Amino acid sequence: MKPVGKNLVIEDEGFSFGDVADLAGLVPETAGAVIGGILGAPGLVTGAAGASIGAAAGQSVEEYIENLLGLQTQSGMEVAKDVAREAALAGTFDYAGNLIFRAGKAAFGLAGRGVKAGTSASQASEAQQAAGLRALRILDGGGLPGAEAAGFGSVASRLSATSRNISGSEDQAV
Repeated sequence: MKPVGKNLVIEDEGFSFGDVADLAGLVPETAGAVIGGILGAPGLVTGAAGASIGAAAGQSVEEYIENLLGLQTQSGMEVAKDVAREAALAGTFDYAGNLIFRAGKAAFGLAGRGVKAGTSASQASEAQQAAGLRALRILDGGGLPGAEAAGFGSVASRLSATSRNISGSEDQAV
């Protein structure tokens, strides 16, 4: 094949081993970002820093493998820019994702419930048991329990009711 001087995409019809090979190229930086984010947890900044460092290391490994195989066509500066971009993306997305998760957790009042996750049903309060039974009765009757009927906090109940009012859905029990 004659070189055309730019990237040429040749795609087989359907799923093939080439598709697996395409995805395998994402493994080093993705795995590095995930491992780095986990090692940097639980802090927002430390998790993002860990994800950045892991993604940069993974991208560097990928670029090194390309160099060993003779596939590297980029200059050292271009490779450095790719590594920096990968690190910035991983850190930004790790930080933003964890920030969104924490905000959602706080909005639905689940922050304190995570600590109580190990309690058994027999240790649940009478109000929690009653809410659970009420939700089961509604489900048994073919309905869909609302957040309040299922025993969620006031913030989640209000959000659920607002959503139900906006969507016009009347299939949930309050």
